Amino acid sequence: MVLVGRPSDHRSGRWTPGALALALAVPLLGACAEPPSFLLSWELDDGQGNPDPEPALSPVEQCAVVGVSKVRVTTMVGACVDSKFVGADVDTREYPCSAASASSGAVDGPTLEPGEYTVLVEGLRRSGEPWACEHSLCELDPSSAPCIARAVTSVTVTEGDAQPIHSVTLMSPPQCDDGIDNDRDGRVDGHDPGCILDPTGPESADASVTVIQPRVTFLGRPVVRPFHVGIQALLVEISGEQLAVIGDHQLDLSQWPFRLPILSGELDEGSYELSITGLDAGQVPVTQTISFPFDVDQDQAKYVVNQFDFTEDRFLEPIVAPISFNTSLLLSPDAVTGPGCELGGHLADNQPITLDRLWVRITDGSQPLDAAALGLTGFAEVGGLIAPVDEPGGWVSYECPSSVIDSVPLTWGGYDIEVQGRIGAEVCFATPALIELPPQPFSSTELGLERVLVDDEPPVGCRECTANIDCSNQVCVKHVCVDQEPSSNG
Repeated sequence: MVLVGRPSDHRSGRWTPGALALALAVPLLGACAEPPSFLLSWELDDGQGNPDPEPALSPVEQCAVVGVSKVRVTTMVGACVDSKFVGADVDTREYPCSAASASSGAVDGPTLEPGEYTVLVEGLRRSGEPWACEHSLCELDPSSAPCIARAVTSVTVTEGDAQPIHSVTLMSPPQCDDGIDNDRDGRVDGHDPGCILDPTGPESADASVTVIQPRVTFLGRPVVRPFHVGIQALLVEISGEQLAVIGDHQLDLSQWPFRLPILSGELDEGSYELSITGLDAGQVPVTQTISFPFDVDQDQAKYVVNQFDFTEDRFLEPIVAPISFNTSLLLSPDAVTGPGCELGGHLADNQPITLDRLWVRITDGSQPLDAAALGLTGFAEVGGLIAPVDEPGGWVSYECPSSVIDSVPLTWGGYDIEVQGRIGAEVCFATPALIELPPQPFSSTELGLERVLVDDEPPVGCRECTANIDCSNQVCVKHVCVDQEPSSNG
C-alpha cells in the first residue's frame, strides 16, 4: 500500500509524515546541481617562462619571492575583432596570490549564465596595479606575446555540469621590476646597480663594477640646454683617467637635472674623484672641471650619483648672447600658435582688429632692464623698425612686430620675460607668467600670448565682434570670433 502525504487538518496546518518527507526531499534534490561557474588555478613560472611542476616553495613563499601580491580575475563576454577584444566585463574579483595553485587548489569563479566567456588573469604589484603590457587581450599567447603576470583563458559554462577547472601560468616579474630587494643590499629594482647595468637581469651586480650616473644643469635653469652655452660634449673622468666623452645628444633632456647615460668601471676599494668638464665642438674645454669625491667599499653597493651644476661662474669665458624671441596670439585655449598681431573680427570701419603695441618686461633676476640696456630691434607690422619706449613699472613697449625681436648681446646669468599685447590701454593678450629665457645664439624663443578674459569675456577694448557678420567664416560668441560647431545632423 502506498501512502500519499497530505495535511490531516488543513485548518491547523499540520502535515502527515509522508508529506513532510516529500517536502524535505525537494531542496535536497536541488542542492545536487552545481551553480553555473568555473574553477581557476594559477602557477608562477620559474622566471624563464617555464612553470615548475613541483615548486620547491609553498604558494605563499612563491608569491612573496616574485613580488606578486594579489591576482585579479576579470570575466568577460565578447570576441576578438581585428586583433582587438570587443565585449564587456561581467565580473571582476581579486584573490590573494597564494589562494590557488597546484598544491593549494582552485578558487571559485562567479556564478554565470550558461555560455562562452573570456577570463583575464592578472598578477598585481604591492601597489595594487598590474604590470604594464603592450599587447592586447587577443595577443596574449604565451608562445609569441607573453606579458608579466598576465594570462587569458576561454571558459565554457554549462547548466548542471560539474564546474570545469582552468589552470594558467603567469610569467614572474623580472628581479629588477618586482619591488623586492632580491640581493639584500639595501637597494631595490632601478636603484640597484645590477638593474642599472641590465634591467632584464638579476639584481646582483658584478662585485668589481661601480655604476655611475651623473646629472648636470646649466645656469641653474631647465630651459638652458648644453648647446645654448656652447657645450657640445662632456668629458667624464675618474681620478684623472678618462671614463667617457658624452655628446650633448646623449643626455636625457626629458627630465631635469639632465641625466648622462649610465657608466660603469671596475674599481678597487679606495677613494676616487668623479669629474666632468664641458667641451666645445673641437673638444676644447669651455668650463672648469667639477669634481666629486667618492669611496669604493667592497662591503656596500658601489653606486655613484651626483649632480654637477655648471653655473655662469664655472665657464672659462662669460656667456654672451642676445635675448631673441618671437610672439604669437593664441586665439583659442587649445591653440599652440597663431597670428602675430591680428586678433580676428571686423568692427565699425570693417578693418581687421589688431594689437597696437607689445609691452615686455625683462628682468635679470633682481630688476627690470630698460630700453637702452636691452637695445631691442625688429620690424613693426606697420611702419618699419620698432621704436622701443620705457614705460612705468619696468615695462618697455614698441609697435606690434612682424619679426623676431632681438636684444643686444648680454652677459648671462639668467633672464625672465613677460609680455602683454595691448589695444590702447587694454591688455588683450599676455603670457600667463614669467617665462625663463635661455641664451639664443642661433634661434629664438617662441612665446604664446593667451587671451585675457574678464567674466569669460574680453575687456571692452579687446572685443572682436558684436554679431556673426563681424566674423569671417566664424560666429560671434561672447564678443570673440570662434569656429562654428558642426551641426548634429552633419
